[in-house]
Amino acid sequence: MRRHEQIAPLLELLAASPGQPWALHLLGPGGIGKTMLMRYLASDLFAEENAMPPFAVARVDFDHISPDYPVDRPVQLLTELADDVIWNASADVSERQLRAFFASAESVNAATVDSPLSLDHPLVTTTVSLFAEYLSMLPAPQVLVLDTCEELAKLHPVGSEVPAVTRTFELLHDLWDKCRTIRVVFAGRRYLASSGAGWGLPRQVTQQAVVSLAERKYLRLVQLKGFAAADAEKLLSKPHPVTRAATAPPTSAVRPAHRNLAGTTRS
Repeated sequence: MRRHEQIAPLLELLAASPGQPWALHLLGPGGIGKTMLMRYLASDLFAEENAMPPFAVARVDFDHISPDYPVDRPVQLLTELADDVIWNASADVSERQLRAFFASAESVNAATVDSPLSLDHPLVTTTVSLFAEYLSMLPAPQVLVLDTCEELAKLHPVGSEVPAVTRTFELLHDLWDKCRTIRVVFAGRRYLASSGAGWGLPRQVTQQAVVSLAERKYLRLVQLKGFAAADAEKLLSKPHPVTRAATAPPTSAVRPAHRNLAGTTRS
């Protein structure tokens, strides 16, 4: 069941003009549907069902990347994205650019064996530039989807600034600075900044719910919540997908469970 209040912010992000926020954080508890929404965004169906031309998209789940990657392998996020990117152009120039990027990334990985490299190291900046040039050859907007972002903070004590989060945002900002048509979508359970485009931390937020106190003016926030009662009843009353047997909505159970839900909060 497609939910307008979840899809509309994504459409706004993809249509953002220069000067508008280029990143969006989908915040919500486990099981609320963040990953399913990310998979939908990364599928051909998203563009098709929303009357959009095909666009390039890559999705990475931080559950499968070590939170130490910014130190051990500073461009690993970019190589993971490159491996997953989907595009509709198959020009040879794009393939050559992609090979040049991977070769540069291998040079970065080899250099980090001896000592960590900062993001302003020439090898790293060259690799970022090559990836940005590659993305710029693909259909815009080029959408980078980063799921399970709270995994970046799992090795750090509550209340401390998380270097992996800081470095990830710095890397993505450098990439965006070189390719202004990229759009980034984060999904996770914890706040990734103290404030952003039109939002700030609520007063009652706990330290456990925040992984960075940095201000990120380019980052919008959408808080995902469960179904409203009417939507839940509509979903549960649909015929069985196989038998097509009709079922009556369990109104007595649905309404109390959704009494306190107000829908999706957007900033």
